Amino acid sequence: SGLADAFSSLVYDDESPTQLMLSFKKKGNEAFLNGKKNKAKNVQYYRDAINHYYEAFAWAQKIEPLEHQQQENSASKASEDKKENDDPIYNEQELDEIQATLCSNAAMAHMMLKNWGHVK
Repeated sequence: SGLADAFSSLVYDDESPTQLMLSFKKKGNEAFLNGKKNKAKNVQYYRDAINHYYEAFAWAQKIEPLEHQQQENSASKASEDKKENDDPIYNEQELDEIQATLCSNAAMAHMMLKNWGHVK
């Protein structure tokens, strides 16, 4: 929703969607691995991993693919005013693969929790 986007832009003002997506994916991976290492069978690690993967997926959907950036640049030359950053640039297929991986990772964490309805 618009209100949720406004609040998230305030919280994550200095970071790009790409940086946020990579950060949440890394947090999800770390939480999942901590869950596997956990001898006390604490399932909170897997719940955290699921939340991080879903957050990463949401940010991945906000990343603009390379093809769309090129179309905008050819239509207007205002891109020189844009702030340059060191974010990786993804084409549409790479973004689709990243999103599929995030969904698979979340499904694996759901499987560890035996949430069979979410394992699709």
